[in-house]
Amino acid sequence: MLTKSNDSQEPRGMAHAGSGLQQASQSKEMTMNKRTLLRLLMQGGLRGRSAAYFAGAASITLISSTLSALAPLLLANMTNLFAQEQSAQALQHAIAWLGGIYIGFIAFTKLFNTTSLYLQSLLRIQFIETVSEHYFTYLCEREAQYFVDHSVGSLAQQLNQATNDLYTIVRNIAFNISAPLIQLSIAVVVVSRELGAMVGLTFFLYAALFLLNNRLFLKQLSPQHTLVMEAGRKSYATLVDSVINIAAVRQYNAFSVFFLRYKNTLASDRTIQNRYWRLTLFMLAINSLLFIAMFGMSAYWIMHYPRDGVLTAGDFVLIATYVVLLSGPIELLGSTFGEVQQAWHGVKRFLEQTFQPPARPAGIQRLAPSEYAIVMDDVLFSYPSAPQALLGPISLKIKSGDKITLTGESGSGKSTLARLLTGEYPADKGRILIFEREIENINRSTLNEIIGVVSQDVCIFNDTLRFNMQIARADATDDQIIEALTLAGLPIQPQVLDLDTQLGDRGVSVSGGQRQRIALARLFLRTPAIVILDEGTSSLDVLTEKSISENLHSRFRDCTILSISHRLSAMNLSTKAIVLKKGKIEDFGDISELVRTNDYVRSIVEVSCPTFGSK
Repeated sequence: MLTKSNDSQEPRGMAHAGSGLQQASQSKEMTMNKRTLLRLLMQGGLRGRSAAYFAGAASITLISSTLSALAPLLLANMTNLFAQEQSAQALQHAIAWLGGIYIGFIAFTKLFNTTSLYLQSLLRIQFIETVSEHYFTYLCEREAQYFVDHSVGSLAQQLNQATNDLYTIVRNIAFNISAPLIQLSIAVVVVSRELGAMVGLTFFLYAALFLLNNRLFLKQLSPQHTLVMEAGRKSYATLVDSVINIAAVRQYNAFSVFFLRYKNTLASDRTIQNRYWRLTLFMLAINSLLFIAMFGMSAYWIMHYPRDGVLTAGDFVLIATYVVLLSGPIELLGSTFGEVQQAWHGVKRFLEQTFQPPARPAGIQRLAPSEYAIVMDDVLFSYPSAPQALLGPISLKIKSGDKITLTGESGSGKSTLARLLTGEYPADKGRILIFEREIENINRSTLNEIIGVVSQDVCIFNDTLRFNMQIARADATDDQIIEALTLAGLPIQPQVLDLDTQLGDRGVSVSGGQRQRIALARLFLRTPAIVILDEGTSSLDVLTEKSISENLHSRFRDCTILSISHRLSAMNLSTKAIVLKKGKIEDFGDISELVRTNDYVRSIVEVSCPTFGSK
């Protein structure tokens, strides 16, 4: 971690204290998070139009549940009318009325259910939008190591699973709990009134035992569900990685070893799925036995102890219809509690991470100009996978407006140093200051605003050239984009490359040099105070590189420019150079001086241009 000022040392020390009081406070905070995070999610996802979708779907669901629960009573009355001796005209008239009402109940129930599903689908889209916004914001705040530890596939699947789980929780609480409870309540009242309190009690006991059985099994199923989700993420991550790198498989005829990896991942997934579904089937078997017992007891009671001493056909239809009708809602109620519990068990960590307030203040911070743009004070850094120091100790000062070339042998730590300056990695020790502000006190948005970076690895979206440029500046006009592309040596050519050209997955439809020029053009759309070029012109020919480099230094003449390069062209446009060797600064000074005193700089000059030293 970076060294902090005295004002921040005390809170940091307190944060690592191991007192029982603080642990209890943290435990209480985590318990509260389960409620407050879900409330925050609901507030963020159920506003405006989505609130109307939610209210409409919930109301329609309640009406539909009520109509569905009353339908068996109408059917039983119709059956009793058939069995009664009365005039044909009266019977026909009564049946017509009851039949019409019954059909109307069924029709309106289907219509209401369809409308409710439609509104729920709209709500789901709104919900995904809200959760995705928080998740992508969270990812934008992560350091580079996070993306080393988590593959693209697993991160994408995590969002997919989380949105599914969160929507499952909201949908079930709003729709799948209230509806079965209404149906069960109406059924118990109607059955008790029409067939006797004992039959109503049987219905109630069945529902209670069903839910109790589900709750007992959920204690085992919830952690298994989490394992299933994790296994699914691993399988999906391996699948995405396999598709991305299929060209290497084809190139080396490596299908057997390639597919064996994916097959082994699926085998692990299958083992975890088997454990989960065996428990689920056992739970369902007990529920089925409870259903048989309930139906048997109800049938036995109404046959041997009819309410008025006479068992009518309508009574049997009523009990049979309610048994069939309520078996679904009761099972739905049980599965709903199970789904909610399992979904929450799987998604609570996602919520705790994603919906936490940012560690640094939000918004663009104003950094006053200062004499030094960059200061590194006794900085040490190592990657988590390599505990020994990879970089440092490094101390240097770069004045505002300096044009510096950072060079050195491959693996000397040049790109790592650049990543420390952009905040992608935190230093293990020492301080990094940007315009006299410690980098750990500058939020990600501000760093991205004041530091413009062009690297060898260019991120290209599977979209148009226009969209890929607007990533750098959302309000850029077409004329501004075209100007930036021209400065980067990538002029618009009708029928060859225009702003509406689809660049393909990871920019597959453009060359490596074109991808790098798109990255440079993005830089021309921005107004950074510090520019870092990490081999930013390595894919360009010498003439194109010279032209673009001149454009860069002309456009950003007042900026601090740090060029990471082995090329003489970078040194020609710089006044000073930093030479790294094995993670340490070997030399730092004027290039004209380093040509005479530093072997590595001299070798670059001699290979590139033997007459450089005489200029």
